Amino acid sequence: MLRRETTLWFLFFVTCLSAGYLRGILPETRLSFFWNHPEEVKVLVYSDKLFPEFLVDDLEQRTHTKIQLDVSNSYNDFLARSVSQSGYSMFVLPRLWSESLSRQGLLLQLAGLKSFFQKILHPDFPSLKSQIFPWAWIPTLFVTKVNTNLKDISSIALIEEEDHLYQVLKKIPRPQPQVELRVQSLLEEADEISDNQLKEVNYFCREDYGLVKSPEAWPKSLFLFDVVIPRRTPRQTTSIALLKNLFSSDHLSLELGEQPFGVTTKTLDQTALFPFEKKPSALRNQAMKGLIMTQAIEISERDHILNSFNLKR
Repeated sequence: MLRRETTLWFLFFVTCLSAGYLRGILPETRLSFFWNHPEEVKVLVYSDKLFPEFLVDDLEQRTHTKIQLDVSNSYNDFLARSVSQSGYSMFVLPRLWSESLSRQGLLLQLAGLKSFFQKILHPDFPSLKSQIFPWAWIPTLFVTKVNTNLKDISSIALIEEEDHLYQVLKKIPRPQPQVELRVQSLLEEADEISDNQLKEVNYFCREDYGLVKSPEAWPKSLFLFDVVIPRRTPRQTTSIALLKNLFSSDHLSLELGEQPFGVTTKTLDQTALFPFEKKPSALRNQAMKGLIMTQAIEISERDHILNSFNLKR
């Protein structure tokens, strides 16, 4: 009995000694054997409203990653991070910018995912060049306290400047001279509209402005936001996994239905409890009034745009 007890204590001592030795000289091997740490990835988004926290948490669990979410509303930031080895795995950005990066050959082409996205995306929101994948859309309204029906005017031009981003909206009524034009980020919190001010607002946030039902006469424009993968991503496999899981987030329909944007997937379009006006098929009923939206990011086009609409800086 004593001999058996001595043997067991000896084996216990050897085991502890071996474990301590391995911990000292092979910590990484030991840790990787018992637990794989989440892979750290970086995602750059135009607004965190397009990539809310519940979505980040869900993606981290399903892809075993740790997501660093960076926010920028500057085209130049997206361009710089596309050209350099910045380590970003994914961008969420306006359609204007994604098309620009695509033309410059800065986006990863994913022809192998063509059939996947044909099954996932609604026909009204197809992917472009197997590089650009539509994620969210926002229709807008133009609201003013001075001319609430905007009936007395013939044309308007709105220009927003942000790192050489200019957008000109045509075929919209021209306000009276005393009306101040204001273009606010469509994903910011709603604030009060001052007297003599015309503001472009997010259609889905119209109740925040006391607009329960928007008059049919009010013009609308459409903003589209895409998900892309930069061609220089250092983690191509992880980036693709993030992309596919992001567009397979229909189990979060309740949370997505509360966001200030419309969706693009077939499954949510067929989900009975999802808000109808945010379904992709609902866009056909938004009555865009044939609004033409021309956009330019080259500063050389500034004078041409201003002259075309008789605008002065």
